Amino acid sequence: MNQFKSLNPNSHVHLLHPRQTILCTAHHQKKVNIITLAWTMIISRNPPIVAISVAPQRYTHDLIKESKQFTINVPTKEIMKEVYYCGSHSGRRVDKFKETQLHPLEGIKVACPRIQECIAHLECQVITPYLSAKSSLA
Repeated sequence: MNQFKSLNPNSHVHLLHPRQTILCTAHHQKKVNIITLAWTMIISRNPPIVAISVAPQRYTHDLIKESKQFTINVPTKEIMKEVYYCGSHSGRRVDKFKETQLHPLEGIKVACPRIQECIAHLECQVITPYLSAKSSLA
């Protein structure tokens, strides 16, 4: 007897969540934004390569596309309210650093800011972007 049931092909997303949520910062010219993402993954340990998935209609997508850089900031549970805010408001309309009172730190290797309240930062450069039907991997 088969104990498994067939699922809708789009339900795979629910099988792979929850994942670690990160705050991604992006910068181009004088524009800066923070986006909340859960779609991140390690591609390679050596050389270190990670990927994020950002929908093309997102403001951060444009900033990353232009600058070819981003920073992954690992938040703590103490800033969950700010993480939620950054994922539910558009950077086209608000300055998320100002609204959340998160503190930007200058990037070390890239122009994107790091977030002081986060416990770790991965400064990244886009190697090969991949555009699927609904999102881009960077």
